[in-house]
Amino acid sequence: MNLIQIESEKLWQILKSYHLVVNEIKIYQGMYDSFQEKIESIQKPSAVRFDKEKVTGTPTPKDTIVNALYSEQMEIEEKLNDAKARKAAIEELCSLCSEEAQVFIEDKFFLGVKWYDMETKYHYNMGTIRNRIFSELEHIVMMKQYDHQTSVKKHLRRIMTGE
Repeated sequence: MNLIQIESEKLWQILKSYHLVVNEIKIYQGMYDSFQEKIESIQKPSAVRFDKEKVTGTPTPKDTIVNALYSEQMEIEEKLNDAKARKAAIEELCSLCSEEAQVFIEDKFFLGVKWYDMETKYHYNMGTIRNRIFSELEHIVMMKQYDHQTSVKKHLRRIMTGE
């Protein structure tokens, strides 16, 4: 295996992780909404002003609970935003591919279509579909190595590192 194949395999694994990232977003969104409901069900702090930077005033026990919920909610929000950024990066990777490969990627990785159903739909065997996707990924890796445009390098760096 050469370096291009190794980097392409990393991109393949990133595409495979799409459903996990989508599920992660659903979980974090549910947690975030749950914290929001808890916060709204408790009376808003009266003696304390809470914002993302500081708490002022003398907290009551209820204020302390609300502030703890806010703090946990902010941590969940950070994780939620990170997962959303990773999802967007994977979708961006797909957009760098040819139209044909985009359709294959969307079906296989985004929609979870089985290989057999794709073979029937496109009249290609699984190996051909996989090779066409993989060839696009190799092309993207080569663009990263040889393209002097910073946009391609920036996109791939974000996709590969999850930044």
